[in-house]
Order: sequence, then structure tokens, then C-alpha cells
Amino acid sequence: STLFPYTTLFRSSSVTVEQNIPSGCSLQITVEVSDNITFPAAGITSEVYEDASTSYYTSSTSSTLNDKRYLRYKVDAAACNTNSETPTLYSVNFDYR
Repeated sequence: STLFPYTTLFRSSSVTVEQNIPSGCSLQITVEVSDNITFPAAGITSEVYEDASTSYYTSSTSSTLNDKRYLRYKVDAAACNTNSETPTLYSVNFDYR
């Protein structure tokens, strides 16, 4: 996981992902927010983004992610049908407001 502390509270209305997902592969991004840097299980709000596009996709973010101090994300990639291809994540961008 990658941790991003905010000096102000996190607020976002969408996430844009640039990726390349060959046929037979998958890539899943889990975003978690919390007001506690230790991310206790009882204090985490999370959302999962997944799309099989070969370029960009934009998805709305839930309002439950807003007004939290810390954000972290985890990327899970599943193996492709062949060993000659792999899913690639280029960027994750939140529309910060």
C-alpha cells in the first residue's frame, strides 16, 4: 500500500486511471481512507475500481471517501492467459476538490 497524508481533508468526485489490460488479465485498485494513520479496521472506508480498458477510464468516487485525512491504495494484478503479456498501470489520478 502507498500512504498519502493530506494536510487538508481528502475530497474527490472522480478517479481517472491510465492502464493497459490485455485480454485475459485483470487489474484492481483498492482505495482506503481513514482519519487514523494506522488504518484500524473499524475506521477504514474503502472502494474498489476495476475496468478492462486498454487506455483511460474515469469512475465516480463515493462521497464516503471524502473528508478523511489519510488515503492509501493497493493494486492487485491477475496473471494473463499467456506469459507473454502483463497488465500495466501507468497512473491513478483523483479529481481533488
